[in-house]
Amino acid sequence: QPFVLLPVPTPSGRPVTVVGDRAYALFPWVAADTARHALRAGEWRWLPAFLEALAAFHAAYRRPAPAAPVRAAADDLIARWTAERSALEAWAADAAGRAYPSPVDVLFVHAREALTLALDAAIEAARRFRAALEGETTDVVLLHTRPAPERIALTPRGIVLLDWTGAEEGPAVRDLAVFFQSLAPELAARSEAAERLRAGLFAYRRRRLWQPEEAALLRAALFYPGTVLAFFRRHFSGEARDHLLDRTEAAQAALRAFYARVALAEALSVPLEERPDVDQK
Repeated sequence: QPFVLLPVPTPSGRPVTVVGDRAYALFPWVAADTARHALRAGEWRWLPAFLEALAAFHAAYRRPAPAAPVRAAADDLIARWTAERSALEAWAADAAGRAYPSPVDVLFVHAREALTLALDAAIEAARRFRAALEGETTDVVLLHTRPAPERIALTPRGIVLLDWTGAEEGPAVRDLAVFFQSLAPELAARSEAAERLRAGLFAYRRRRLWQPEEAALLRAALFYPGTVLAFFRRHFSGEARDHLLDRTEAAQAALRAFYARVALAEALSVPLEERPDVDQK
């Protein structure tokens, strides 16, 4: 199927040129299937090649940036996640104290231990990331910011990453975290996908030098149960106004996505922790 790309800029840099009373824009297009389509067919062979190409891009467009703002952001992140850890305890007490708990309350009680463990793992990893930021500078790269299978075209000439409208600078693992999180549903549906994911991360690390703090940051991003915490925060605060049946179905969907992300984080634990010079066996 065709994919329309960004318009070709004119010599002035604008995407549109005016000729007489008409405006013209030139949009190139790529005829290919997406990686999402390949995943639905059970095809994962493209994954290591894509991550190796992403690593090459990150390595080519990197520069040192002041570490102080990153340290401040890490401190703020740890503080917010620690507060959410306390909120889990308060929600548990709220659910336990209700004479007639709702189905959403019951789902939370059953998921509470898993949520707590995931949040603790995220906080511990974030602290490791913060502890590694002792220098004056840290590397930032040019990020795509939204890499996902539906934005990856598998063409006869190779892999093309589409839609760079949100590109900006930041830690390289931000792209990795977003990308791996987008694969979580497929990971939950296909147990054989874990090996492909590990091979992909090893391919990334072979192409680009891996810093210890990056492994910690990626681990924190993968374990953090942000979406499901936001859902239960609305429920226990009384902000949710939807029908209880709809809310129960939404809670089940949020928890399914959470468990898939935990499985993803566990599947990637070996290539995250090993040294860059250790080859995959």
